[in-house]
Amino acid sequence: RIYHSTIRRELLALKNQEMLYFQRTKVEHMQAAQKERINATMKESLFQSEVFRAHKKDLKEAEERRRRMSVDVRTKIRAENKKALNSNGLPRRTLMNTKNRGKSMRGHPFLLFSCILLHLFLLLLFITTTGIIIFILVLCNR
Repeated sequence: RIYHSTIRRELLALKNQEMLYFQRTKVEHMQAAQKERINATMKESLFQSEVFRAHKKDLKEAEERRRRMSVDVRTKIRAENKKALNSNGLPRRTLMNTKNRGKSMRGHPFLLFSCILLHLFLLLLFITTTGIIIFILVLCNR
């Protein structure tokens, strides 16, 4: 009987020792996996940050190119306007505007009358085409 109890105690001690070893290895394995995930996440984060910075740099360079091109275009326009100055010192486009001398066709009685006639003609045309279409539809349904 004493022999059985010592064997049982030894078996329980061995079982506890194996369970502790298993739990330790399980915890170590989980910690190693967690460390690996953290390292992978950090690596990915650094890569994304690098890509983002490179993308922002490219966007900034493109914006700078567009800005320089815009400045160049405006400089060319100013140079052309300087060339177009006449003896009075007015740009050519201003000379064209001054030839009209403030007279415009706006408010002219003939222009108003012709606009009214055009609108009436278009209204009449719309009414007659609508009537013809309705007449054709009625004939087709018989």
